[in-house]
Amino acid sequence: MPRPTLLFIATRLPSFVRCCRRFFASDNFENSADEEIYSTLLRRYAEKSDSYHGRGIHAKFVKGSLPFSLFLRNHLLNMYVKCGDLVNGLLLFEEMPEKNVVSWSAVIAGLVQHGCPNEALSLFCRMHRDGTTKPNEFTLVSTLHACSLVENLTQAYQLYSFVVRLGFESNIFLLNAFLTALIRHGELAGALEVFENYRTKDIVSWNAMMAGFLQFSFADVPKFWYRMICEGSCSACQIWLWCRDLCGELFGTYVYKKSEVG
Repeated sequence: MPRPTLLFIATRLPSFVRCCRRFFASDNFENSADEEIYSTLLRRYAEKSDSYHGRGIHAKFVKGSLPFSLFLRNHLLNMYVKCGDLVNGLLLFEEMPEKNVVSWSAVIAGLVQHGCPNEALSLFCRMHRDGTTKPNEFTLVSTLHACSLVENLTQAYQLYSFVVRLGFESNIFLLNAFLTALIRHGELAGALEVFENYRTKDIVSWNAMMAGFLQFSFADVPKFWYRMICEGSCSACQIWLWCRDLCGELFGTYVYKKSEVG
């Protein structure tokens, strides 16, 4: 049996990060590891929200003891934003001599994930003005999520028009993100119009619309629910979950009305 490589061990042992810390501190690590090893470590640190040891790799990059390619910069950037260390992530992003769509997307997604939607939208606008990098589906989904978290819905409509111009209008993930943004702002009629124009609908689409009806048009819930069952668009488990939510809404309404009378 051939001797397992360090990459093989890194990708298969959950405890790899703990086991390699001593080796990581030695000169042997710098001599033997390559980009795949560093990227594997950074992915593990991101999964464990361990920015402390991620900064250890960053320090070696800064000292010049490790090669610092765009590929590794993006992995380091991803580690920072997933760990919620936006300060170091943004500093690294601004210092990067070269950025690609992965770099921009990682920071935008991180800002949205950690409650900074306005900053995410500003960064997307800067990316658009810069003109050197074209956004992809991942960038646009994160930006649409940011639109759902801010007060001004105009940006969501503008962004969706941009999505159409780029030719992504049939992308179900983008459609669902736009649908969610509309519903969160109470634009149920607009959301329903978008929903009806879907060529294909998935469980996320139906979930979003059902949530919208439960919140903003409770009287239409049974009709929409019946349509969903007739079209065979959901599982028995999903139907049960919606029944639970429906009963919860009904009970809440009953308690509220009773308290008013009493």
